[in-house]
Amino acid sequence: MQRLLLISFIAGMTAAYFYFHRRSILQGKESRLREDLFALRTVVSEYAFDQRKAPRTVGDLLQQRYLREMPVDPITGSSKTWRIVMENSENAIDNSAPGIREIKSGSTKTGLNGKRYSDW
Repeated sequence: MQRLLLISFIAGMTAAYFYFHRRSILQGKESRLREDLFALRTVVSEYAFDQRKAPRTVGDLLQQRYLREMPVDPITGSSKTWRIVMENSENAIDNSAPGIREIKSGSTKTGLNGKRYSDW
């Protein structure tokens, strides 16, 4: 009986450890995503201010050296999954050439706060 209780206790503690460990890793990824989104949106704003037009592509940000490279989305694990949100032609800084309004995660997963990462 004692052995069964000990095994049950160890199994419960192991399950709790893995749950909290995975949650801790996810919290780290979410924190990194927030930082990356802030940095990317800042770069887009700086480019728009300096050039008096929004960047038309991420390549513009790279070519003009506003970014060295596109960061890896910590949720998807890829630098190619970012979702680019473009300006509307009527709300564009330069109406003749709408550009990037903001950058979002390409993940369809839901964060610990209950919101989809792509809506952050």
